[in-house]
Amino acid sequence: MIAEADGGTQEEINVAWQQLKDASDVLKQQAIDSMNTIAKEV
Repeated sequence: MIAEADGGTQEEINVAWQQLKDASDVLKQQAIDSMNTIAKEV
């Protein structure tokens, strides 16, 4: 993704950045959900 953004227009860079942020948000939520599940089981 970084290689794509390196030669891209500002709009392409913004789109790539937003995709990374969205993926990060999903992973963060999955981690929180997993911790909550484990906490409930304990």
